[in-house]
Amino acid sequence: MGFFSGLLGRLFASPLLLFLILLLMFANAVAWADDASLGRRGEAVRLLNNDQVAMVEERVALSLEGLSRTRVDATFVFRNTGPACRVLMGFPEGVPETERKNFGDDLGLHDFKTWIDGQSIPAEREKGSPPGQDSGRAKQYPYWWTWELPFGVREAHQVRNSYWVKNHSWSNSSVLTGYVLETGASWKGSIGKVRVSLDLGRILPFQLERVTPIGYRFEDGKLVWEWTELEPGSEHNIEVIFNPRLGTFPDPSGASDQVWDIYNIYAQGLEQLDYRQILTQLEDFEKKNPSLKPADRNYLLRLQGICRFLLGGRSFAEEIWKGKNDLDSYYFLALYYHEQGELDKQQALVKEAGQVRGITPPLMLFLKQLLPPELRSSSPPQLKEFPERWPNLQIQASDPDGDLRQVTLELSYQEGGVQKTQTRVQDVHYPLPELFQLWVEPFPPPLTAVTYRFLAVDQAGHTAKTPFRVGLWLPPEMGWEGKEIPRKVSGFINFYLQRDTKRAGVSPIPQGLESDLFRDGEGFLTQAQGSLGLALPERVFVAILSSEKDFEQLSRAKAPPGVIVLRYTEKTNLVKAWRTALLDQLFLTRGSGWAQAPAWFRQGALDLVQNKNSLARDQVFFLRRQGQEKWFRFLDTAGREGFDPALEKLYGVTGRDLASRVSRQRIGFVFLGGGALVLVMLLGLPQKLRLTKGT
Repeated sequence: MGFFSGLLGRLFASPLLLFLILLLMFANAVAWADDASLGRRGEAVRLLNNDQVAMVEERVALSLEGLSRTRVDATFVFRNTGPACRVLMGFPEGVPETERKNFGDDLGLHDFKTWIDGQSIPAEREKGSPPGQDSGRAKQYPYWWTWELPFGVREAHQVRNSYWVKNHSWSNSSVLTGYVLETGASWKGSIGKVRVSLDLGRILPFQLERVTPIGYRFEDGKLVWEWTELEPGSEHNIEVIFNPRLGTFPDPSGASDQVWDIYNIYAQGLEQLDYRQILTQLEDFEKKNPSLKPADRNYLLRLQGICRFLLGGRSFAEEIWKGKNDLDSYYFLALYYHEQGELDKQQALVKEAGQVRGITPPLMLFLKQLLPPELRSSSPPQLKEFPERWPNLQIQASDPDGDLRQVTLELSYQEGGVQKTQTRVQDVHYPLPELFQLWVEPFPPPLTAVTYRFLAVDQAGHTAKTPFRVGLWLPPEMGWEGKEIPRKVSGFINFYLQRDTKRAGVSPIPQGLESDLFRDGEGFLTQAQGSLGLALPERVFVAILSSEKDFEQLSRAKAPPGVIVLRYTEKTNLVKAWRTALLDQLFLTRGSGWAQAPAWFRQGALDLVQNKNSLARDQVFFLRRQGQEKWFRFLDTAGREGFDPALEKLYGVTGRDLASRVSRQRIGFVFLGGGALVLVMLLGLPQKLRLTKGT
């Protein structure tokens, strides 16, 4: 719905906007000069905020007049909270049709009228200018209808405006109307009471494609919004999209020529919403075509049924619509059951409608409102996540009530020590897509841990939220598949495998590689925890690439703690690289200083865990034998200050000294072992001689 949001800023902020902007001049503030006190700049009017006059009540009545235009009648009550003042009020207008011939639309106000306390007054149409720095959220409008209004001390006045505007329409017959409330924020404080209503005329609830914001109700053929103490923002702007053909458009893949003829009769009549004329023409078509195919006849009867029902006919309702899952079927059957007092059938129909993917939130709300209040069940949305596929994240969203309204992605990450956030909102259109895909933009730096979650809100205001998840941002063009595996020991291992590489000479990553590495890593981490006394990281991200070029590019990004980058080739001993990288992550839990640990120590720790004999292994084991407390202090100190300083500080040796000492011990053990062997042999020789002599 981003298109419509942008359209509002250009279209409805002008023609359907009721924004009384005051440009304040205090009676005793003569020194301000005309330009500031009157809110003028040369011959043009500009917007100023006001901190003295409050809007205490706003009542806006919108009425559809056919399909092409909307009439607006709005009444405001203003109260002066300070000394006497004189206010220049302005009502903004967009560009009229005479100045937008190339665009084919009309953003102007027609038949604009103003009343003050019930008395009609003239309003002057003036050119607008860009808002000043003190204008807050003001936008630039090309024209203003202006008038002056004096306020006495604590005095209140009622201002009424009426006009009509042309609606915006598209080639698919959808029509857009609405009203902007956010600009009322320029008045002092909040608006005490607000009521906005839209009389739908002959537009029916099943013909509403989109209605925002949520929180409205159906009332005697109108949509109604009400607020108290409102501080209006963009989230309060009214936007209604309807389509009189909604739900009745034939299936393009299977419709016959005669079905299209039937539809065209119906569609042309909808231009005037004259259902009696439509019915007459459909009956004439039936007389001229007595041999219609069953499917074509059913479609004809359905459109005739719509006309007859709206003209007062009822008895045929179940015959035409029962068992169908079209939008009009649910609407007319619900009305029929409601009028007949068949509450059980009505409840069953509402429950059935909630399971249909094509149901729209406005229609679902209408169906529920026909039920008694105690029977209006309401369920929250349901969310199902899918593996990450940067740069878009996927979610499956549904709602048992069929009134899903909006899906949102919230995302945050650290960049250069600064917390960055993104929010992506996708409005729901029915029928629902299989998956909602929300795009991440701008891209975070490569190898950045990203925290995100999804939210879904329905027409009733229920919100469903997924738990916060942590993913690894990787360059999307490299082609990734993400898989998260929970560890039995602690936390998670998130694998990201480069699957879409199709370059020559690149070995494809085999299926199941991540599972093999995971099983190996589980056992290795458990052994490492026991041998080295290290806590396991809560989460490890593993990116495995097959492309050498991409691997080099990603390696330059310098993986932070918790991130492992590996390259797969058919000749690579990936298990060794995998275990070494896991061990690095264990030490990094004690601090970033471990990133510079020497190669001999890393190899020695690996050999110690794997119980392999080596000089490096004996060096690490020597440090471990000096006591658990000293070892843990060494781990923490090395994490803060670096490996070499910690080694000297805690053990009083350098790496070279330690290697020499352990080497001498190993040599000593060799001589000692050799001497012991000679001694055993010598001690056993006399016994052997005696046995020989006795023989």
